[in-house]
Amino acid sequence: MLITLPKIYAQMNFTLLLSKKSNLEMEFIKKFDAALTQIKNDDSYNELLLRLRKK
Repeated sequence: MLITLPKIYAQMNFTLLLSKKSNLEMEFIKKFDAALTQIKNDDSYNELLLRLRKK
């Protein structure tokens, strides 16, 4: 089960893989997609990829 919390308590790097058969609620997937679109639009996504490729 995956939920979003109203307050950020800690942060960590991770990869999220979703199966088309997952039982995640559509609202969570929409929020995730919106956040991903936002970081792609402000170039944060490219910066993240560059950092991950250096490791």
